[in-house]
Amino acid sequence: MPDPLPDADLIAYLDGELDDEASGAVEARLAADPTLRKKADAFRRSFALLDALPRPDAPADFTARTVTRLQVPGGSTAALPPARPRRWGWLAAAAVVLLAGLGGATARLAVRSGETATPAVADLPAIEALPLYLGADDLAFVRRLDAADHFPPEPAGGFAPADPSPDVRDKLLATFQSLPPTRQRQIRTLHADLSALPPPERDRLRRVLERYAGWLQRLPADERAKVLTARTAEARLTAVEDAVLTARREALPARTRERLPALRTDERLQLLADGRAAERVADAEWVTASDHWRTLTAAKPFPFDQPGGSEQVDEFVKSVLRAAPAGKPDESCRLNPAELADLRARHDLAARDGQWFLYGLGVWRLADRHPSLPKPRAKPAVVHPRDLADLKLPQRVLTQLEKLPAVGKWPEFARTAAGQLGGKKLLPVPTDGFGPCRPGELPEAVEAVLAELSDTDRKRLDAVKGKWPDYPDLLMRLAREKDREVPGVTLPGQPSKWAATYGLPNTPR
Repeated sequence: MPDPLPDADLIAYLDGELDDEASGAVEARLAADPTLRKKADAFRRSFALLDALPRPDAPADFTARTVTRLQVPGGSTAALPPARPRRWGWLAAAAVVLLAGLGGATARLAVRSGETATPAVADLPAIEALPLYLGADDLAFVRRLDAADHFPPEPAGGFAPADPSPDVRDKLLATFQSLPPTRQRQIRTLHADLSALPPPERDRLRRVLERYAGWLQRLPADERAKVLTARTAEARLTAVEDAVLTARREALPARTRERLPALRTDERLQLLADGRAAERVADAEWVTASDHWRTLTAAKPFPFDQPGGSEQVDEFVKSVLRAAPAGKPDESCRLNPAELADLRARHDLAARDGQWFLYGLGVWRLADRHPSLPKPRAKPAVVHPRDLADLKLPQRVLTQLEKLPAVGKWPEFARTAAGQLGGKKLLPVPTDGFGPCRPGELPEAVEAVLAELSDTDRKRLDAVKGKWPDYPDLLMRLAREKDREVPGVTLPGQPSKWAATYGLPNTPR
């Protein structure tokens, strides 16, 4: 009988530290010695459990906060683009970390007893995707996760993992073998059901599972255990909800958290909902920046790289959004306080530190959220009941209109008042006096857009001539179709260039 192989040599072999000759010698011993193979298998499983020990991790909002605070002094280019969480090495680590959340008891039992049946070859695709499935029950569970939308979006791109290395595959196989047979069957079924879906839905739900797995890995061990050890899918979803709410409460400012006990239930829920809305904006911003990293780190992206581009954007902010760069806003400002504060912060970053991408991104989103319409050429825009003097409205109607929250704002007040009056809620009156709705009533720069339309488009406009806001709404839609800027109404430059620089499909703005 040959001398026993020292454990140190076997461990060095498993860690890939031996040269080719020594590795060949160990492999020959393994091929001839079943007891040695069992010992090597036990070591592999032990290594997987060691890998599951908790490691420090960045907070969940680290990337979003990093982007919003990114400093590029003097317009210099940042050296490293953001890493995308699509590496199977990370997913394998997630698998063993999630297993550690269960206490590792099943894995230790499997290592001690040696009762680890070899899975079928057909199980390999499910095993390679195991990190996505460890915290899920079935396809219905995944769909409910998708509907809940708890987890931040990831950069664009399909679900296309690389082929895992042998070492990673060993970790995944050991983890799968450590699970009870009923759980293994459940994972096989989930993988089969997911794979049978149409590609768009399949890829979307796989991305949901990937984000869910990353979220689980970041959870504190006790909360992760509550999710993973839940007896039913319903109990697991409840544990997920509880963990999400806990994280959102802890993310609130200290003073706000102190106020929570004194608030009514509906007020607490609204406060948390507002916080989630802010998270969505930050998440979407990170996704956009991540997919436009070169643009983000450029000295000046479009349109700021054009002659007079920054001045034109500032003019749009002042004249269309009615947002002053400083001081208290007046009633004409179309932004709410949070939007105005965010925009001013972005403007300051651009002027001080060259963060033009973040400023452009903020302006682009606000322009989409607060679309405008052309103002009249020869008379003031209708922003107050007194601007409707020509209609000779009864005082009771004027009093009602003065209570509208959009007073002072164009085109919000005119659009709301036209709906109230034209819709016969207050008094049936024609709405052509609320804004320009015929050629000759529009500003000259906007009339130039009319001149470029085809005969077919002009006929479409003629069909709604004299109707407001139908006429300007259609004009704006035709301008978008032609990729045409409408001076004094839309952002400066071609809409397609703004979308190419700052846009991302299916991302909330």
